[in-house]
Amino acid sequence: MRSTLTIMGIAMGIGAVVCVVAIGDAGSKQIQERMKNLGENLVWIEAGSRNVRGVHTGRRGTKTLVADDMYAIQQ
Repeated sequence: MRSTLTIMGIAMGIGAVVCVVAIGDAGSKQIQERMKNLGENLVWIEAGSRNVRGVHTGRRGTKTLVADDMYAIQQ
């Protein structure tokens, strides 16, 4: 009886992991498709700095974007 319940528990656990991974992969592919459909003329702008492979880019003091930033980018 115990071994049967153990086998059922393991099988259900493996099934749950497979389902979660499949859902995650499907969501990732959907997001990648949406990003690809945006085109190559997209510019991503973020306030503050980023850490790219251990190197900080940008100024760390900037927390938000303001209207003046928008006008400077438009020009």
